[in-house]
Amino acid sequence: MRFKNRYLAFQLLSRQSSSSSSSDRLLIHESINRDGILKAIKTSLEQNFGDMAVGIASNLSIKYFSPMTGVGILRVPRDIYKECWAAVTLVTSVTGERGERDRISCLLNVFHVAGTIKQAQINTIEHNKSEVLRLQDALKLSGSAVWFKGKGGFLNFDT
Repeated sequence: MRFKNRYLAFQLLSRQSSSSSSSDRLLIHESINRDGILKAIKTSLEQNFGDMAVGIASNLSIKYFSPMTGVGILRVPRDIYKECWAAVTLVTSVTGERGERDRISCLLNVFHVAGTIKQAQINTIEHNKSEVLRLQDALKLSGSAVWFKGKGGFLNFDT
């Protein structure tokens, strides 16, 4: 019998004040990586569901993560995908590349659950397209430019 999985597509959102617009809540941070997110999810799973859930979910893995868009795909066992979904939602901070000194306060929002990685990829691409269009519209209304800081320098998306 093969091992059956579910794929949770999620997005990192910054923990800014609730008065800020939703277009400002996208978290773009170069030091966030897969290991920090996975560690935060496993810690949340252990705190909220105990050692048994961590044992069952020992083969959690992040199949895709983009620090530029803040979107990722997490592979979880089908039997406990609801517990993993709850644990992802309850994450409040993620460590960066420099460990505990680089702790970033954020939220993880699951926007799609899929049975195959292909469907998760398709939905993630659609989510990214709609997010980019929404951000472009918000920028046109505000008349400002956006700067993304990455490892290769700064990228300017001027309106």
